[in-house]
Amino acid sequence: MSLRVGSGLPNIQRNAISNFEIHIPNEQTQILTVNVLDAIYIKWESELAILQLVKNQKHYFLNKLFK
Repeated sequence: MSLRVGSGLPNIQRNAISNFEIHIPNEQTQILTVNVLDAIYIKWESELAILQLVKNQKHYFLNKLFK
């Protein structure tokens, strides 16, 4: 917040951040991170698929119940 300039539409000037150091993890850490995120994504997709199946089943049972 201390780097903001301007009042109408505050922004940060390029020279204010040009000396910032950005840590880039080594390749092994990057691969591990990608593998973990991929596993989470696959789990998320499978949970969404299960949710859709349960919704379909609920719809089917409600239709059978009131017919």
